[in-house]
Amino acid sequence: MLRRLRINAGLTQERLAEVSAISANGVAALEAGRRKSPRLTTVALLCDALQLPPDQRAALIAAARKSDEQPPQQTDVVCDGVGPASKVEPVRASERWFIGRADERRALQDAWARRARVGLLFGEAGVGKSTLAEEFAGELAAQGVTVLRGRSTQQQLGVFEAFVEPVRTALGRFDGAVPNNLRDLGRLVPGLFPSTEVLVPSRSDPAVERRLLFETISTLLSQGGATLLLLDDLHWADAGTLALLSFLAGQAELSNLMVLGTVRSTDLTPVTGAALAELRRSCTVARIQVTGLSRGELEQLVSTVAGSTVSPALLDTVAKATNGNPLYIKELTEHLLRRGSDVADEALTVPDGIRGTIELRVAGLSKEAQLLLRGAAVLGHEFDLHLAGELAALAGEELFGAVEDALLSGLLIEQSATTAAFSHGLVATTVYESTSRMRRIALHRAAATALMRRDTESSAEIVDVARHWAYVAEADPTVRNTAAQWSVRAGDAAAAAAAIDEAIACYERAAAMHDGPTGDHADTLARLGSALTSIGKLVDGREHLQRALEFADLAGDASVFARTALGLSASVRYTQSDPQRIAELEAAIEKLGPTEMVLRPALLATLRRQLGFVNTSEADRRRNEAAALVAEVVLAPNVSEELLISLGSLRDSLVLDDPIPLGELATKIIRVATARQDLPVLSTGLYRLAWSSIELADAKTLRHAVVEYRRIAEQLRRPYEMALSSNMLAAIAQIEGRYDDAEACGQEALAHAATIEDGNFSWVYFANSGLRAIDGGQVVDTFEMMRAVRADFANLATFEAAYVAVAAAAGERALANELLREQVGERGEILQRDWVYLSAERLPVLGMLAWGCGMAANTGMARILLDGLHRVAKLGVRAVRVAPVGAWIGPLDHHIGVLHRVLGELDGAEAHLTRALAVEDEMGGEPYRVRTLLELADVALTRGGAPEVSRARTWRGQAEDLATKLGLESIVTTRLRDENGWA
Repeated sequence: MLRRLRINAGLTQERLAEVSAISANGVAALEAGRRKSPRLTTVALLCDALQLPPDQRAALIAAARKSDEQPPQQTDVVCDGVGPASKVEPVRASERWFIGRADERRALQDAWARRARVGLLFGEAGVGKSTLAEEFAGELAAQGVTVLRGRSTQQQLGVFEAFVEPVRTALGRFDGAVPNNLRDLGRLVPGLFPSTEVLVPSRSDPAVERRLLFETISTLLSQGGATLLLLDDLHWADAGTLALLSFLAGQAELSNLMVLGTVRSTDLTPVTGAALAELRRSCTVARIQVTGLSRGELEQLVSTVAGSTVSPALLDTVAKATNGNPLYIKELTEHLLRRGSDVADEALTVPDGIRGTIELRVAGLSKEAQLLLRGAAVLGHEFDLHLAGELAALAGEELFGAVEDALLSGLLIEQSATTAAFSHGLVATTVYESTSRMRRIALHRAAATALMRRDTESSAEIVDVARHWAYVAEADPTVRNTAAQWSVRAGDAAAAAAAIDEAIACYERAAAMHDGPTGDHADTLARLGSALTSIGKLVDGREHLQRALEFADLAGDASVFARTALGLSASVRYTQSDPQRIAELEAAIEKLGPTEMVLRPALLATLRRQLGFVNTSEADRRRNEAAALVAEVVLAPNVSEELLISLGSLRDSLVLDDPIPLGELATKIIRVATARQDLPVLSTGLYRLAWSSIELADAKTLRHAVVEYRRIAEQLRRPYEMALSSNMLAAIAQIEGRYDDAEACGQEALAHAATIEDGNFSWVYFANSGLRAIDGGQVVDTFEMMRAVRADFANLATFEAAYVAVAAAAGERALANELLREQVGERGEILQRDWVYLSAERLPVLGMLAWGCGMAANTGMARILLDGLHRVAKLGVRAVRVAPVGAWIGPLDHHIGVLHRVLGELDGAEAHLTRALAVEDEMGGEPYRVRTLLELADVALTRGGAPEVSRARTWRGQAEDLATKLGLESIVTTRLRDENGWA
């Protein structure tokens, strides 16, 4: 309340202290909650100084009386082996000011629970290390833990400075009757014993004396029961304090002691840092970094300081300027509130008090150091010392002296031998804003030029060059084209590093610098449109891409036209085709000509995909032609890295159908993308590797590819990749029979896909969930649902094939046989006609048709489908996937074996089914193992004879046991419900 009233009055703590004739420390103690019971005369002085009206005056006095009526709670602390200790008040940081720190508190609690001997809180000044330590100490004190406090000072007032008060406090529990074995501590704590008692060293060797002193302190601390020794500001610790801390760290008898130290990272010397690091050799050390508050915690603290609801403008201002530092948050909030409610103009300013302090410190530096800081402020928070020196025209000893001067001032922090950073963002902002605009422009131009001379390659340097040129371009139109080019490069670097929002911002900045329909303008718009499309913003993405296509056509830039056509095709929903997009792809292919070997194969691969959903003879011819041209190029041994990157940029185009060459191509793409750190291309390579490995039944590679794809997707944070990775995880769970996990992953995929404009991921989820529903005994419900939505998936061959299988499983044999004739043809003519059209989807179509054929016992279709499966098997296929790595319907040998059984070819059936069991073992596909065991049992029963019946019982028993273990008894009961069996 006092703080809020003071801020409303427009007074600083110092000014209120001056007007009220109360010490500034006293005012600060009241506001921080360290002093909670002020005299009423003190309150009256504060009321007068603040010129409070009667109602506010009465409220402040009432608050003081309330505090006075509720004295701090006392806690009994019992020390093991010593008896009752003195009453110790749990000291807690004011709840009003302690915000957040949930992770840090958990880390401290964990360190205490596992008996870590030393805990170290690292962080910059004002970040809240001491407050956090006191909060934790208060929690332990409330539990009966003894809390001892000490601190080091910058003045280093004597050896063992930080331990004097803790030892004094610990000895206080003896009420003057200190045991003889502890009386040597009188030399460390002056005034502990009567002045008449003379304490003299018992040994002449100082080293021996120090060791005995250390052992005595260890004995004292070991008798205090569970103890927390809080040592503040260890960055200023003297050599004796560090030596004693090291000694205590290695004492086994101090199992109930934890030392918690706070360390200001910005003031940590190499010697002290090394001493603290060395503690790990003696004990368990918990190092906890205390950083700025999160946005939510910042909002809570600002509201607490302001005492009321605050505007978004105020929150944004504080967040931008403070980097979450609690001390700066409080100071800046007060500063803005004193300036009035219109805080929007303050977004890039520093409070006058902070600014004045920083400017005064800068003014105290040498001229060379000031020039260095101005150059550094243009470079950013962290910077290269030699580059800053070049901007300041400093070299050699002049540069060394300037750097050392700035480091000693505390305004800079040495990061390495060649880099440094400002101690806080407010320092960099103050120095930058105090530099004239003319000088800033010159420095930015010099920085951009210097970085370009370095043959800039790293993404960070590219972004820096783009930033510098963008600033210069605001005042100098002649460099707009250069600035735009570098902004595009920065966008490309950001996109490759998965910082898609930053990439979009760079492309937008570059687009704004262009005038007219030039090739560069078209190129920028194409990149912007593709970036927007990649995060699911298809409408905005298509708009920019369409403009890019028009500009590229006008400018006669075939390369940009081609890349734009690819971008537009990527926005077409899977399972659909767009005649306009197909025409654009054909036009781009023609513009490039037959000799272009980077974009042209990508265009052909994309055209192949688009034509895959156009069921005409002409489309089949062109699609087959495009597929052959792509295969010829990508299977060449000398395929270029640029082509691999180009093909890797195509998220939806599989490029090759056959799993073995597809896996080889995916491996090459992964290698190149990893070397270039291109995450989007790497994700595509991993997806194609997963596709290949699931068909090859390569379980190890499949799981590796899925896990890695998920890792990359989480870095990219794009809805498409996140949805696809969730589907892939659902497929792994479905294979292994972990259906609850598969459902959770499927729902996660739907949630990600929902953020994609005009997306259609639901069919992939449907494929997985439908199969799980069948295994779970809901086959009839699944059939009814598929019948209801069939019109929505009429052009999806995999859906139609699945409809056959589900109809047969639901007992709709007549319908299943009718559907088989519709999709296969009386003599297989329809399947043969669609063989090229189906392409990548022919495997799941054949697999599900075979599944349905087996359940319907359709001997007429079995031979036709068997021939198709054998054709696929020659490509090395061993298992059947559904959707883009979305589900699995068992080994190819299972379906071949079932069809052989239907045809009465029992030897062939048993051989293939036995091989299917081996594949299921490799894949961990236990649900499908149940089906294969039941098929083997049926084969044995069909053979007849006592030995075969015995084998059938064994296989059926194994199937029933496994189904019970998996909780999938319905796989068995559904199969047995027909008294005649499927055969």
